[in-house]
Amino acid sequence: MSDKASLVYLEATIRESIRLAAMAPFMMRTVQQEFDLKGYTVPKDTLLFINLRSALHDSDTWADPDKFRPERYLDDTGNLLKIEAHVPFGLGKRSCSVASVAQWLRVHPEICKNSSVAGSSPASGALE
Repeated sequence: MSDKASLVYLEATIRESIRLAAMAPFMMRTVQQEFDLKGYTVPKDTLLFINLRSALHDSDTWADPDKFRPERYLDDTGNLLKIEAHVPFGLGKRSCSVASVAQWLRVHPEICKNSSVAGSSPASGALE
């Protein structure tokens, strides 16, 4: 799709929509190695609950965090910014696997161009 480069505002809108409506507000991780966090020692094998919603609505990071503002992902010249705090699908090798498929399809939209989704619906009676 040759016009993808000109759709930066659409990409910013998608990112802002995902930020505001995080599908999984929490994620859990087990600490693999002891580390220090702001003066506290977090021992190995500690179970961490990470509040993604809080990170994606933190007013120290996001000005007006509850407002829909796709422009926050654009620099002064209209180019997309990489915002490290934008982690709606988690981080690392255990981040949401569906997110990587969705991102791949956004990069390669031609795959979906002539595709359709087939299945049964409750209205057809096939799921009863």
